Amino acid sequence: MGYLCLWEIGHEIHITNLAVHTEWRRRGVGRRLLALAMAEGMARGVTLAFLEVRPSNAQALKLYESLGFQVIGRRTGYYFDTGEDALVMEARLGGDAARAVAGNRTAGS
Repeated sequence: MGYLCLWEIGHEIHITNLAVHTEWRRRGVGRRLLALAMAEGMARGVTLAFLEVRPSNAQALKLYESLGFQVIGRRTGYYFDTGEDALVMEARLGGDAARAVAGNRTAGS
């Protein structure tokens, strides 16, 4: 249905890829994958999560913002296939973000 790849380095995780098969999109699969990765990271003491996203990917932006991610920068010409920039997003894990992730984790389980 989908997959998520990440790097965990110290107290940070960097989401490198999140993909959902076209037949399974808009069913909460991506949300569950990301919420689970964030919850598991928090259980291991991770305090920050980062990712890059295309500015044109409105659905992904909405998902990430709903899980506490905020735009903190831009990488010019990041995507090799189109030369499109990437928005760099960060989520601080704990507090309100922890409650949002926990709520999404239990709702999708």
